[in-house]
Amino acid sequence: MRQLKIWNDSTIFFVLLCFATFCNYLTEAETQWSYTGETGPSNWGEMCAVGQAQSPVNLENQVYEKNLKANPLVFKGYDEKLMNSELTNNGHTLKLSLKSEEGNSTAIPAEISGGGLNGTYHFAQLHFHWGQTSNYGSEHWMYSETFPLEVHLVHYNKKYGSLAKAAAKPDGLAVLGTFYHIQKEDNSVFSDLTNKFQQIQEPQEISENLSGLSLASFIPPMGSKTTEFFRYEGSLTTPGCYESVTWTVFRHCLAISEEQMSSFRALYDGQGQPLVNNFRPVQPLHGRSILVSFDDNDVEFNYGFDPRITLDESATTDKNEVENLYGDEKDGAKKIWQKSQNSQ
Repeated sequence: MRQLKIWNDSTIFFVLLCFATFCNYLTEAETQWSYTGETGPSNWGEMCAVGQAQSPVNLENQVYEKNLKANPLVFKGYDEKLMNSELTNNGHTLKLSLKSEEGNSTAIPAEISGGGLNGTYHFAQLHFHWGQTSNYGSEHWMYSETFPLEVHLVHYNKKYGSLAKAAAKPDGLAVLGTFYHIQKEDNSVFSDLTNKFQQIQEPQEISENLSGLSLASFIPPMGSKTTEFFRYEGSLTTPGCYESVTWTVFRHCLAISEEQMSSFRALYDGQGQPLVNNFRPVQPLHGRSILVSFDDNDVEFNYGFDPRITLDESATTDKNEVENLYGDEKDGAKKIWQKSQNSQ
């Protein structure tokens, strides 16, 4: 019996050793993905390859859902300054998260609800996607047009208790997406962020405390500008591409200058290369519907104005005015105006 016990202990030790090695292998394997070459999106496996509700997508051919308009999104804690924040270059993107007093990265008391969401969702982190030039960079497209930058604010369903537990649940995540367009002058609100980039040019470098910003800095002005959005059911846009995301992509965008965009492009990935083009190609809808909270048949068109420009709140349906406001975008705004009218 004594020999049997020794054998059992040895076996248990061996199994645990193998399990630890296997887990370590899985952890390393999970990090072996990129946006180019053999580890790029076309070679991402599992759900990324076979899923039928993948993201991002081209936001077009929308269906107006009046209930989304009648029940707007509710934001809690979005105006709080990011006093205890952590900005990280993880080699794939630039991620901003919030820390508890103990120093552990965690979701803060900021949350969203309403707007057709299935519950209350706590903020976990935000991150960015951008291009090598300003002709592209966003993950989602709007009427087949791309943007130089897109930010994703990731939230998890409160009932699951954490991002990790919610990530694979069908109703686990809610992500807000905001596009950025190019303007000549720096976005002064955004400068507090880009001024930190020198500290995080290499992967795993960290900068702390963006006290000049709040989560509201990364979405259109709360109120009328956040009531108009695209909504669909999709996935995470990085491995393992879990189909657990309720996507809300705002129709209105924010502004950034070319100089500020160059700060993003000065970052480096894990291979010592410029961290650019960190976006997944758009995915097939496979029969999914793109819902919207706006109806251009009875609401005047007011796409994407710079929120710092003082305009009448009702905005405009004049395509010449749109084109004048966005002259630096090479007629991009005019194209989007036309396509939005054609998609009705």
